[in-house]
Amino acid sequence: MRNPAKAITQLILRRWQFMTVIFSLSMIAGIYLLFTLPRVYIATISMLTDLKNIPESSGETNPTLILLSIKGRAYLNHAIKAAELFTGPEYEDILPDEKIVLMRKNLSTSAKNVQGKTMLTISLRESHPEKVAKAVSSLANFFIDERIRTVTENLLGARALLEEKMNVRTYELELVENALKDYRKKHKKSLSGKLDANLNMLEKLRNRLNNAQESLSTKKISQIQLEGEAAKIREDMERYVHNPLPGTVPPASDESLKLKRLRKEYAKLTARYTQRHPDVVKMKAKLGELEAGVAKQAAAIAKQVEVEKNKTDAFARQYRYSKTKQLKAAEAENNALKREIKKHRKNVSALRRQIRIYEKRIENTPKTEQYMMTLNRACENIQRAYQLLLKKKLDADTAVTEWEKSGPQNFRILEPARTPQKPVSPDIRKLFLFSLGAGLGISAGLALLLELFGKHRPKPEHPKSRIRRILNIALNIVLILTASALLAGFAFLISEGVGYVDQIAISGFPDAWFTS
Repeated sequence: MRNPAKAITQLILRRWQFMTVIFSLSMIAGIYLLFTLPRVYIATISMLTDLKNIPESSGETNPTLILLSIKGRAYLNHAIKAAELFTGPEYEDILPDEKIVLMRKNLSTSAKNVQGKTMLTISLRESHPEKVAKAVSSLANFFIDERIRTVTENLLGARALLEEKMNVRTYELELVENALKDYRKKHKKSLSGKLDANLNMLEKLRNRLNNAQESLSTKKISQIQLEGEAAKIREDMERYVHNPLPGTVPPASDESLKLKRLRKEYAKLTARYTQRHPDVVKMKAKLGELEAGVAKQAAAIAKQVEVEKNKTDAFARQYRYSKTKQLKAAEAENNALKREIKKHRKNVSALRRQIRIYEKRIENTPKTEQYMMTLNRACENIQRAYQLLLKKKLDADTAVTEWEKSGPQNFRILEPARTPQKPVSPDIRKLFLFSLGAGLGISAGLALLLELFGKHRPKPEHPKSRIRRILNIALNIVLILTASALLAGFAFLISEGVGYVDQIAISGFPDAWFTS
């Protein structure tokens, strides 16, 4: 087995020109990347905030949500406008939403608890050192201003809301108190304090009603009796007028009775026979004689009746006068009784109305007391709610006063953002090491592949001309000098830093390199 070190040495000696070219290309690529890769600067600002002193009801006090709010659209738009980010020609085609996405991608925030307070850290990566520092500072200042403004507005809004609620409670309290006052005034006679008086008055009214009803019944009985007496007097008067005194009208005589029977027989004969019939003629003559006799007798009786009538006229007038006087007295007494009965009826109706009023009062006493208790309870509840709102209002006033005094002191910038002097990307040392390793590794790998898979045949040694040897030596020297120069230059640029590289890229190489 051959010695590995010797084999590697022989491989390098055979392929050192190829490896030098690959290594030089790797150095050129590294130097090119050093000049062309974009520079990324980072600026950081630290703030110390005391979230315990911020009222919980006035704003968000959760650090996680605060960090999320910093990445909100309003904050990022403010930072972009303040620092004039994304204003180059390369950003002309980028939409505002895409700028927000890039801003969030390059922005990082963190929160840490330091002795009971919260330290917020905001970091931003950007290709312009002045802009990145200005953007971070604007974010921090905007955050502080927004937190102070938001907390102040929330506290003032909470106080205004409490004032509005207090006004509503005051209005409700006035309504309930007025309703209670009006209800007490309207139903003061139905309250429990008046129950005994109402019961006593109801008993008295019922006694008076009983007495009035008894008196009314007595009056009605008297009225009925008087009406009966008046009716009897009218009946007596009517009887006296239509019925003459006994003996003034004589009873019917036998001839008149005989005349009535004869007329009936004559009517029967005339119905059966003619007027010329002997029996009819005979009956007619007899009837005429009898009628003449009855007429004489009636005239005598009429004369006797006229005499009797004149005798009884004086008695009739005296009787009618006495009866009329009795009737008027009875009617006058009856009218007086009617007026008294009407008066008693009104009294009874009034007593019944009063009794119904007092019965209604006594019946409504439990309902009235219950409703009064409901109104009192509602009034007490509103008063308690008002007192609670008043306490909250005083607390809100105190919170607003304390916040106006010490609000800005709760936010303090510990470490302001400074303009970064060196970029964080690219890392030139890592780039140099990567280029160096890539040059060595790729050149060695390719040389090994050529050695393994290439057709290597030892060439016969021919004597070389002098010119060819000189050219070969010159090529080797150029390759070695080029690789050394590239390595030395890359190392020199790394030692000077990216700022020096940027100066060369912008202004060119220093004039001192080309003088002396």
